[in-house]
Amino acid sequence: MDSAPAGSAAHDGWLPGAGKVDAAIATGVPFLVMSELTLGITDYAALGVLGGTTPIVAGFGARPRGAVPLTEHWRALVSAPVVFYPRRVDGPAWWLTRPSLALEWRPTPAWQLAPGGGIVAVATHGTLFGDDETSLSSSAYGSALRRHRADLWWTLNGVASRAIGERSRLFVDLTLVFRGARLAGGDWVGGPPFILFCGVSTSL
Repeated sequence: MDSAPAGSAAHDGWLPGAGKVDAAIATGVPFLVMSELTLGITDYAALGVLGGTTPIVAGFGARPRGAVPLTEHWRALVSAPVVFYPRRVDGPAWWLTRPSLALEWRPTPAWQLAPGGGIVAVATHGTLFGDDETSLSSSAYGSALRRHRADLWWTLNGVASRAIGERSRLFVDLTLVFRGARLAGGDWVGGPPFILFCGVSTSL
């Protein structure tokens, strides 16, 4: 069974393997640039450090993630990124987390396809830690706050990737953001109701 990253014929893309390091860089919406450096804790768990910028503000954080092998070609993927957006002149500091669960299918060592779902939760730093931000009214992405200083949406996610050698992999990561049965509207702090990354990851 080739579930463990260390035994894969091609770059895993999700987990570097115990003691190994991966680097990734991507572009998309709302982030123009997003980079991640990931350390494999075990063959089935890793911790990434994130940094990126939107047209409005920069953000940084961490992304713990893991995998549970199910069969030779299937595994469950879990991820829980947490991103911090520092305070700006026109808005407060924000926190965002986007935990998700996906079921990955690997028809060949080169291809990985993983549909899933999750949530997006946001809150101002003041909401979490009691700072006074009553005079500030925009989100980390520059959108005016129409509801509260904390909010929650649910998501449908999909990741597709293809190996471009034994050490690197191209990927597309798309998340659709919903409020109830509809795509999120003006209440969504990120602008368009989706999060998109297109990029490359490589083992170091």
